[in-house]
Amino acid sequence: MENLYKLDGKVPILKAILFGLKHILAMFVANLSPITLIGLASSLKQTEIAFLLQNAMFIAGIVTLIQLYPIWKIGSRLPIVMSVNFNFVAILTYVGATYGYASAMDAVLIGGLIEGCLGLLARY
Repeated sequence: MENLYKLDGKVPILKAILFGLKHILAMFVANLSPITLIGLASSLKQTEIAFLLQNAMFIAGIVTLIQLYPIWKIGSRLPIVMSVNFNFVAILTYVGATYGYASAMDAVLIGGLIEGCLGLLARY
């Protein structure tokens, strides 16, 4: 049981499978809900929402692997599930319903660029 709390500890296979299933279920709910809410509010077709959901799951899997197996200084070597964020669901559903899905994605891109620039300016 002590191995569960070590960075490179070995977990018994049965517990590893159960922990993996828990991570998968957490990832599904966190990924599917925000995209579905914003897509429905933006009046997207079911096929478009399905396409967005598939892409979100694919990218979340890649980023989760990068967290587990770091590349250079990016990643924590911990099984951290990375997924879509709920923080901006309310405003994006409003923007999507009022101005369309393209405007909501424009807002996401502009906000990401601003956040990236602020991150470059921040020094600890």
